[in-house]
Amino acid sequence: MAVPNSAITQNGKTKTTMSEVSMNEKVDEFFAKLGEGFPREAGRLRELVSRACDLGLRPQTGKNETNLHLKDAQDVNFGCFMSNGRFRNFSSRLTGERFVDDLGRILGFRVSKEGSDHWWTVCEEGSKSIPLDDFLAFENEWLDLVADWIRENACNFEKDSGKSQCAPL
Repeated sequence: MAVPNSAITQNGKTKTTMSEVSMNEKVDEFFAKLGEGFPREAGRLRELVSRACDLGLRPQTGKNETNLHLKDAQDVNFGCFMSNGRFRNFSSRLTGERFVDDLGRILGFRVSKEGSDHWWTVCEEGSKSIPLDDFLAFENEWLDLVADWIRENACNFEKDSGKSQCAPL
């Protein structure tokens, strides 16, 4: 799987950085762990990650390569895929309540809003996650939701950070 984080040099050639190599290795380790118990889901998720990279998201592993997060350039986390075959999304502090509510509606799961605002997530009763195969049944809808969020919010993040690269309106 190609992860689009390479640097383009002045002569136009792509240069692979050491951090990119180690991140690719960590991502591969995550998929190996997921594939041990969930081979079908691992294959489908690998394809989804590639499509998410086309939106500008990048995969990042969590502790011990047991979680894979898909984040944008501002570090907004759009999903946490776990090697135990589960999915959760703890990003409501950055994505907002509407995104999490829409995600719950699309996936057909309730949204847990217990605790602080950044611990909200779609979940099954008695859990803070949902089965990965239930998530993957709606991968296209999730990608559409993420793409809509990026279109609506990317300029706001850049303006807030003083790095606005959006065309003037």
